[in-house]
Amino acid sequence: MNDFGWRLHVDNPLEDVGPPAYVEGSLTLNVTESMLEGHAVHYVTVSWLLTEDREMDQWGGVFVRLINDAADSGTRGLQEYGYPGLTPAGDACGAALPSETHLCERATIELLITPHRASANYSASMIMMMDVAQNKRSLYFGSGAGMQPAVWMRIINAFEVDDEPPELDLNNVSVSAEPTNPNAPNGETKVTISYWARDDKSGLGLVSYRLLDPQGASHFEYHYHENFYTTFFLGNASAWSFYVISVVLPPGSAPGTWGLESLELSDKVDNNQGYSFVENVHFELLGRRRLGPGSGARTLLARMGPRHPIRSSVHYYDYLRPDSIRASKRFAVRLS
Repeated sequence: MNDFGWRLHVDNPLEDVGPPAYVEGSLTLNVTESMLEGHAVHYVTVSWLLTEDREMDQWGGVFVRLINDAADSGTRGLQEYGYPGLTPAGDACGAALPSETHLCERATIELLITPHRASANYSASMIMMMDVAQNKRSLYFGSGAGMQPAVWMRIINAFEVDDEPPELDLNNVSVSAEPTNPNAPNGETKVTISYWARDDKSGLGLVSYRLLDPQGASHFEYHYHENFYTTFFLGNASAWSFYVISVVLPPGSAPGTWGLESLELSDKVDNNQGYSFVENVHFELLGRRRLGPGSGARTLLARMGPRHPIRSSVHYYDYLRPDSIRASKRFAVRLS
């Protein structure tokens, strides 16, 4: 026998297996106006009471997500953790405190509303609480079954709302690659991706991309351009700007043709647009002959991706039309 089992019992008198609890009806939203880097902004403060039997995680142990009721308005960036976000609340929890040994704490998180976000009603759609033992509790606010009642607050922005995603110039995307050790290639390769992009108002923000390797694996990464971390776009947001991604594939990377699978552009108020550079191969079944040895398979070279193709042998049979092929449940088509 090469396998064995071992069970160890740990007697922990301070065990904590229960998550924090929300004090119903305690959620509040407050808004204040301020200036940031020369821009008029709003700060939304979300606060609620909670109870905990042991100890809360004081660093990132609470979280909130905001939504609004404006059509076509992105709110993906309106979410934040509390650092620390928690203060003792004394006896504010009242009858909601299960016992004298439980803690009553107030969670407080501040979120920034920048000028080009929509003038709309805003609400906390979800909160999360976590203690030091990593016990979590998430609650959702709305009108659905099992939800807490939503609390709404009106925000008016003086600037024109930005509800359009950034734009990519599809005719000016290029990819090049060169080995870092051309005399002794080991897979380490410098890849350069260049593109032109612009936005109509708030400016380009988060940019991510995926590389597709010869084995079909997808590799995700962010492009940390000069405005990636800025709160406000520095420069002319509506002018076409040139961007360059430089990434080094590590030694041992799969040999063969790599491709740019996709780019996703987001602006400073969470309008986003994805661009895919991968084409699909479709198979249309025209006959009923079963596949098998000696069926007379022919080979079609399929190109995957318009700019940086991945070539794959598609085996089809004499009852299939090679210019329009789709998959069937009853018959198999092999890609090699």
